[in-house]
Amino acid sequence: MEYISASECLPFWPETSSGELCVRVVGYESSSKPFLFKAQDNGTLLKLEELNGGLLVDVNVSEHSTVISFSDYHEGAAPALIVNHTPWDSLRYKQSGLQEEMELKPRQVCLFAWTDPTKPRKLTWGYSQCFGEHDLLKDDCGQFPFNANTQIHWVSFLDGRQRVLLFMMWLWCPKHGKQRSWSSLSKK
Repeated sequence: MEYISASECLPFWPETSSGELCVRVVGYESSSKPFLFKAQDNGTLLKLEELNGGLLVDVNVSEHSTVISFSDYHEGAAPALIVNHTPWDSLRYKQSGLQEEMELKPRQVCLFAWTDPTKPRKLTWGYSQCFGEHDLLKDDCGQFPFNANTQIHWVSFLDGRQRVLLFMMWLWCPKHGKQRSWSSLSKK
């Protein structure tokens, strides 16, 4: 195990050929899920349960070297801010292909980080009996029926640097509206 102080740079020769590493912050018990260090990655938020917000890892691969940098979480670093702005049902979501599912109750908001950064990065969601999938890389929108009288609308957009995935009962276009503070909703 190597210890690296803040602002320190150390040479590192991995003892494994898997191309995966984990990180643990000194003073905390838990370590991150593995991340890939053999492929370019311009910022992945690693969940660390004890560390508020997690830890960012950047991997820069060149012909002769790989530089792995760690930094503190900053606003907009999470793959998505998920907002369930509906009054009726919980939103279920997970990283596509994995079993671990999370739940977001009505009128709640939460930051999302990949459960396993080494697996394909798509988000699968379910609301009532409807399901969808999104890569969280582009603006998109859609709708689905909640019941015979009600449509649920969803939209994915950038709010500053943060990708937002918003579920709501009315149609709202973020390109024509002002930026909005999601602080009026409950944070999970």
